[in-house]
Amino acid sequence: MSTSFLPDRSLTFPEVFTLHANANPDAVVFTEVAARGRELTSLESRFRDIEALASRASRALRAASVAYEDRVVLCLESPHAFLAWFLAAQRLGAIPVPLPSLAELDTPRAFRERVASVAADCTPRVVVVERAGTMIEALSGVARGATVLVADSFVDDAPAPEPLPDRPILPSFTAFLQYTSGSTGSPKGVVVTHANLVANFHAIAEGAGFGPDERALSWLPLYHDMGLIGGFLLGIYMNTRVFIMRPRTFAFRPDSWLRAMTVHRATFTVAPNFAYSLVGRKLPDAALRDVDLRALRLTFNGAEPIDRATVDAFMTRLAPHGLRPNAMYPVYGLAECTLAVAFPEPGSLVVYDEVSRERLYGFGIASPCTQASTPIICLGRSVPGHRIRILEPGTETELPERMTGEVVVSGPSVSPGYFGKPADRGLGVRTGDLGYLVDGKLHVVDRIKDLIIVRGKNIAPSDVERAVARVEGITRGAVVAFAEQNDEGTERLVVVAALDGGSMRAMAAIRKDIEHAVLEAFGVAGTEIRLVAPGTIPKTSSGKVRRRACRDAYVRGELVEIDGVASRARVVATRFGRRLGALLTMPE
Repeated sequence: MSTSFLPDRSLTFPEVFTLHANANPDAVVFTEVAARGRELTSLESRFRDIEALASRASRALRAASVAYEDRVVLCLESPHAFLAWFLAAQRLGAIPVPLPSLAELDTPRAFRERVASVAADCTPRVVVVERAGTMIEALSGVARGATVLVADSFVDDAPAPEPLPDRPILPSFTAFLQYTSGSTGSPKGVVVTHANLVANFHAIAEGAGFGPDERALSWLPLYHDMGLIGGFLLGIYMNTRVFIMRPRTFAFRPDSWLRAMTVHRATFTVAPNFAYSLVGRKLPDAALRDVDLRALRLTFNGAEPIDRATVDAFMTRLAPHGLRPNAMYPVYGLAECTLAVAFPEPGSLVVYDEVSRERLYGFGIASPCTQASTPIICLGRSVPGHRIRILEPGTETELPERMTGEVVVSGPSVSPGYFGKPADRGLGVRTGDLGYLVDGKLHVVDRIKDLIIVRGKNIAPSDVERAVARVEGITRGAVVAFAEQNDEGTERLVVVAALDGGSMRAMAAIRKDIEHAVLEAFGVAGTEIRLVAPGTIPKTSSGKVRRRACRDAYVRGELVEIDGVASRARVVATRFGRRLGALLTMPE
């Protein structure tokens, strides 16, 4: 499909937005979709509305002495407010920094810690929040001297500050800082330039075969790269229809995602693997009533390891509702490459490479086989204009196909580095992921640093986690595997798994099945198993388990196993309590 409908590559995102707004100020930028029970409501934001709010936001930022290259932290859940302040900061030459709002994190403490860690790294001039009161109180003492502004509090007749010197916003300037989710360590501020962002827009549109009639729908948070770029900014840049749901809408009514795609005839959506698992396995049949997905062309699946059983369950469950057999679109990306890195051919079926588990983990060779095999999903070729290579870890030696090594990406979307820490990108960005190529197509095995070595045997934690997640009574997407030294100084395999509140199986039976699953699949006995309540395992904003944080909590003795006698009551109570707590924070 031709991409001639896309804006000129020389224009930055704020310049493109201005062109769209000037051409048709009454056009809809995006539509926010909400759910009340089974009923959906829609609220349209038009270019003239966003421009008016962006102008007021710009005046507020200038009154707070925001200048060129100052950082502006945006803790905004509302997509309307977020986009206006995002544009206002960019137009001043300042650098927006998307972060969660208080409503999007479990507790004020988590909100404080997230803002504090980012503020310590990038020293923002301003932090923008949605409401006064609790949010400002939560920021007390953690914003590092930044001015806290409330997004909807303006004095329209306040005197306009002196204008900034007229300085063009060049493509090489920073468009925003994308802080990593911290799944493998402390969050880092990825510098995304205007040129990076536009290059990735074009790579995504061309790689996925997008056209001018696309209709995107996303519920992912705007502080996450997949939600911000793939689910929100891309459609605005292409000037196509964009439908946005807040993450809590999906959390409380997952079926609203499907019904929104039905009502608004979405052609593509973006979500991590756990969302497809929830829909494919957990939703009651009644929730799928009147769901019609015939318009849906691509369901992007990324941001965490993709499970074959999840893909099969989702496709089988939704096939009677019009979902095309070639709609599942497993993709690979990372913030250090703005977002997208590898896409399959649009319209192709999902492909798995069945390889020998022994040769893969013992010798680093992905040898095809049919017995004692591990299925590795094919993530396609590098997006247009980019290149993927497999290098030997720690060296610059490029490896042949089917040899596992570190995935290295080069191209115009690759970030120049982290905030305050420019990087040498001569070879591209080293992703830290272990993978291999087959016919130029990428297959990712796991994180290099997370590989488990038990009795000289290499094991990918994601393989263990998938095997354990299939045990009845365990919550899918809430299993973590890692290695830990035992009293004898050798490493043992540790599995931490959250119980499923809907299961009434005895804990002893669950534990026995986990031991059997690990022994049968990996030949490892003596696994340390810890069964915990739902919500105990730390996760990133996209729902990816934070292995390092989980291991640290295990070592500190903070991952307390559920008491055998009261386990079921505690599982249900924990799940209900977390859901109720989130409900109480929802606005009227």
